[in-house]
Amino acid sequence: MDLGGTRPDPVWRSALHLLGLWSVAVAQPLLDLLGKNPTFFIAHRADPFDVAALPAALVLVVPAALAAAIWAAGLLGGPRVRRFAVAATVSLLAAAIVMLPVKQAGVQTWIVAMPLAAALGLAAGWAYLRSAAARTFATVLSVAVLVVPAVFLAQPGIRRLLSPPPQPGTGEVSLRSGSPRPSSPVLLVVIDETPLLSLLDAEGLIDSTLYPNLAQLARDGVWFRNATAVSDDTRWAVPAILSARYPDPSLMPTQADYPHSLFTQLAGSHRLRVAESITRLCRFEACNPERPPFVERA
Repeated sequence: MDLGGTRPDPVWRSALHLLGLWSVAVAQPLLDLLGKNPTFFIAHRADPFDVAALPAALVLVVPAALAAAIWAAGLLGGPRVRRFAVAATVSLLAAAIVMLPVKQAGVQTWIVAMPLAAALGLAAGWAYLRSAAARTFATVLSVAVLVVPAVFLAQPGIRRLLSPPPQPGTGEVSLRSGSPRPSSPVLLVVIDETPLLSLLDAEGLIDSTLYPNLAQLARDGVWFRNATAVSDDTRWAVPAILSARYPDPSLMPTQADYPHSLFTQLAGSHRLRVAESITRLCRFEACNPERPPFVERA
């Protein structure tokens, strides 16, 4: 059986087609989601290199592996096997691309949407085999390899993460210097997503039976029981607490956007021991003396 009836494309062109289709089918949805939620990178303590390397790896690594496997299949089975493998991969990627439009068109049931997307994917694979115009379209679509990462890196939150944080002594962040000041210990604990009533007993005090350590801390320290955060979102509430600035949705919860905070005030006189979950307001070496391994940042 003739799978195409035309001369097969060079291996490099088939690989380019797979790169473009993968970028649209898989890389774009993932990068779009991450670009709209840049605090994901902050929570995973990713540095600018990690953020910049992610789109390159996402659009190149897996498609390159697919292209290598198809090339190996062609060596073993000949051009017909290679063309069939390319067409099958095109069908799968095309089905993934059309799944979202199918859902947006009103097909909300997966039992219906998946067979419909599969049928459209098979049609795309058949057109890729039989039509030079379809392969030309795939060639044009390969520009997505550049466009998809560029759109991700252009997101405002991602651009801010790519900006290196100000370093101590460079002007924007100035540590207090001069004679040593009394270094009384300072402990600040922010308990997130915990309703106040769940901590109190019948008398309105912190329940010493359920939370003995918090009760002891409240007795020894100052407890502003009627104080509330200015936002119910951690990424805005915590920077406001530490910087005394009202939250700005355009800013990221990083030291680059909040250069003056409690950390900069205490860094000159105190040894900082900081644990941040989804913020990165302390970037001094004293806060994070050891760079976390890649598996913790991934």
